[in-house]
Amino acid sequence: MAPMFFVVSVRKLLVMQFFTLGFYLTYWGYRNWKLYKAATGARVMPLVRCLFNIFFIYSLLAKVDRRLDDEGRGHAWSPAWLTFTLVVSALGAAALYKWVSLFPVMSLIANFGLLIVQSLALAKIQRGINFCEADLTGKANARLTPANWAWIAPGALLWVVSVVMTVSLVGGA
Repeated sequence: MAPMFFVVSVRKLLVMQFFTLGFYLTYWGYRNWKLYKAATGARVMPLVRCLFNIFFIYSLLAKVDRRLDDEGRGHAWSPAWLTFTLVVSALGAAALYKWVSLFPVMSLIANFGLLIVQSLALAKIQRGINFCEADLTGKANARLTPANWAWIAPGALLWVVSVVMTVSLVGGA
């Protein structure tokens, strides 16, 4: 049976989320919606749903939760709270953007903290999806591929540049 949702190991998800500065969430959303559409024939547009992921994340989690309920398999999670956490962390990061030039160190620390909060929520979500797809560890998609490394390299460089620029801004003040 074809998967309905995107399986990935939590470790790989977190590495990709961190080193793509959160952009992996867009790809992750696309893959989830594309698989859901293929498995159910639902009239959804994966590209639109991934680009506006923040508006569709609850719908995705509710579909995972409904499938688990339909199969009589419970999972310890709250789609509503996980969605709330992702939305608040995304809005927080957007709000901090304008403060970067005024308070560079605090902004960098706060953004890093929000990325951690977002990543913890994503880890919990992915455990739920992996449980739903009967691949608890995400073994089917645990290895980093050359394409993953192609995303990791520039992301790592951006992290280094961000830290160096922040240190130089503070040192020059």
